[in-house]
Amino acid sequence: MAFGGNQEFSVAEKENGLEFIVNKMSVKDTKVDISLRMAVSLEGESLVFDADIINNETDTLITDFDYPVIGNIRTLAGGKPALLWPRQCGQKYINIGDYLTCLEPSGKIAGDKMSMTYPGDGSMQWMALEEKDQVLYFSSHDSDFYSTELCVMGSDSDLGAVALTIDKMPFIKYGETWKAPSSVIKLYTGTWHHGVRDYINWSKNWKKTYSKPKWVKDMMGYYLVINKQQYGTEMWKYDTLPQLYKLAVDTGCDTLGLFGWYDSGHDNQYPELKVSDSLGGEQALKDNIKKVQKEGGNVTLYFQGHLIDVTTDYYKNVGCNYEAKNHWGVPYYEQYSKYYYSSFLKNYTFKTFATACPSCTEWQQLMEE
Repeated sequence: MAFGGNQEFSVAEKENGLEFIVNKMSVKDTKVDISLRMAVSLEGESLVFDADIINNETDTLITDFDYPVIGNIRTLAGGKPALLWPRQCGQKYINIGDYLTCLEPSGKIAGDKMSMTYPGDGSMQWMALEEKDQVLYFSSHDSDFYSTELCVMGSDSDLGAVALTIDKMPFIKYGETWKAPSSVIKLYTGTWHHGVRDYINWSKNWKKTYSKPKWVKDMMGYYLVINKQQYGTEMWKYDTLPQLYKLAVDTGCDTLGLFGWYDSGHDNQYPELKVSDSLGGEQALKDNIKKVQKEGGNVTLYFQGHLIDVTTDYYKNVGCNYEAKNHWGVPYYEQYSKYYYSSFLKNYTFKTFATACPSCTEWQQLMEE
């Protein structure tokens, strides 16, 4: 580990900013042939952080780069700020400083630290502190999608204060030069939406956008149905879709979401899915979807692009080549058990799935098909 406080920096003033250079990094008591340039510049209302790393140290792989580290921050407007945290659809932690102080160590991480990975649990590469009309917005403009950990940390010496950092994992090999993606900080008066608009505008440079169909925009509610359970019980045959739609309408919904519409049952045999003959067959499924549509409703068929059932021929023949694995070459597994008033099903019937690597072109092609 090379910590910032152990380095010898040269500092130069640049237009609208500063540049910090380390010719040789210090690791413990040893100098290593790794050079670092860090820069910060003022661009409009934003502070923009950039960096370059040159790895000339033999037999060395650089895995992590924490930059910048922002904090410690106790308050933005005299009180205690909240954290906006883009885990999945988004979370808000009121008084994040006290929340972190009360966390207990889990054995893996300190009790005063919270983190998530992107891509992963994190749906976006930004976070923000907000208090009244004061906002500190912090984001990474990384269109190469390096493995990333967003972190918010408490302070042992200043309880209630927090620090924010974004850790990139570039895996820089010997002889390589790496340019870090830019990080952006804004401190302003307003709402969090202002900072996020900047993130949206940046993401338009690489992200494909799709217009929602009118029926999705106008959707009144989503009525989830499992036609066939994981353990084989058939709940709703295809000819019951009109009946299900009437139940949906009675609850204010206009869309049927069919899960387990395939022969293997819900959360089973992914991605080897086929229409179930015992539920009525392909033509019955099509005909009854049309009946719902004729009544003004909509139907969706659930499918997911994440899990591969390890018991399938697909996994054994080719899918095992597309699964995500950790540093030790071990696949990441997830288990799901569906049960209904059965201790046996609850405890002893977990289905095991490997997780597909989303960067694998063969898996992408299968999902498109």
